[in-house]
Amino acid sequence: IQVLLHEPKNEIQRKALFEAIADKSDYPRQAAFGIVKRLDITKEEYSNLEDFLKLKNEDIRRNVIFLLKKQNDTDLSACVERLLGNKKDIIRLAGFDIVKTTIEENPEKAEDINSMLDKIYFQQIICK
Repeated sequence: IQVLLHEPKNEIQRKALFEAIADKSDYPRQAAFGIVKRLDITKEEYSNLEDFLKLKNEDIRRNVIFLLKKQNDTDLSACVERLLGNKKDIIRLAGFDIVKTTIEENPEKAEDINSMLDKIYFQQIICK
């Protein structure tokens, strides 16, 4: 992976690289993560990364959450809303992990995050 995809030049190479982030073997997964974290990730690629959160592998989840947190605040908020609104517990848990670590790393964002959580909670109550 490091030799073949260290600088992906087309969509096929990028797709292979992003898929390797969820590889079952440690080496390709870590190599792919090392490359992807240096790339400018598209919205579609971020969306595809969210799908990997259904996997139980702690290393994959940690790496994906790290990458998702690279989004700008607006896109990250939308991502967290999607994750927290998901029916699968394991995906919602990732949303809570992002909220928790974001508040720990940026306490000044706590008020904005709490407002977002209130909005999500309110929407869920209305939809029931």
